[in-house]
Amino acid sequence: MSMVGCYKRITQHDLNKIILDPSFIEDIIYPDDDHYDESFFDIDKAWHGIHYLLNGKVWRGRKPLFNAVLGGTAIGDEIGYGPARYLTIDQVVVLARYLNKISIDKLKKKYNPKKFIKKHIYPDVWDEEEDLEYLIEYYVLLVNFYNKAAENHEAVLLYLS
Repeated sequence: MSMVGCYKRITQHDLNKIILDPSFIEDIIYPDDDHYDESFFDIDKAWHGIHYLLNGKVWRGRKPLFNAVLGGTAIGDEIGYGPARYLTIDQVVVLARYLNKISIDKLKKKYNPKKFIKKHIYPDVWDEEEDLEYLIEYYVLLVNFYNKAAENHEAVLLYLS
C-alpha cells in the first residue's frame, strides 16, 4: 500500500456545499461516472519530497508554500490517510504566484538523497538522478495544476490516498 498525494479543483459552489455538509466530499472525489476528469490530479509518491523541497521541513512549513502539499483546512472524515483539506480560491491564487517564482534549478540544489533517507521522506527510498527527475516532473505538473485552478478561480481539495 502506498500514499499518493491527490488534488481536485472545485468551484466555490462545491466548496460551500462541502463546508455545509462534509459528506459531500466523497461525491466530488468519487463521482459516479467513469469518464476522465481533468480537474483531478495526483502527484503519486512525490508529495513528501516536493513538500520537503519547498519547505525544508519534514512535516512543517510556512504558508503559502506549506499549502502546496500538506496545508489547507481539514474537513470531514478520514479519506485514506487523514481528512481531506481545502484551499480557498484566494489561497490558491497566492500559492500559484509563489510557486511560479521558484526556479527548478533552486529546487534541484535542495535535493540530497542521503538527507531525504535520514529524515524519512516518504517513500524513504531515494537515489541520485532518477528520483530527482521524478520529483521535478511532478513538481512542474503540480505548478501547472495550481496555475489552472488560479486561472479558473477554483478552490482545491487535497488529500493523501
